[in-house]
Amino acid sequence: DVLIKEMHLDSFGHVNNAAYVQLYEEARWDFITKNGRGLDWILKHQMGPVILDLKVRFKRELTNRERIKIVSKTTEMI
Repeated sequence: DVLIKEMHLDSFGHVNNAAYVQLYEEARWDFITKNGRGLDWILKHQMGPVILDLKVRFKRELTNRERIKIVSKTTEMI
């Protein structure tokens, strides 16, 4: 679970677009590491994850101090 904090919000109280990407990146590294492909593995094998495309679809507003869950999946893992 991720807690939406004041630092994620813009001056209107909405989650900033850049904050969404930062939250996704944190969740992505957590997913990678939990699946045995963390930074140590990447440095040892000189191979790592690459984002080729990023699409953000806003389904509803997130509010301050709301807990959310970010779900990750891969299309291919070596």
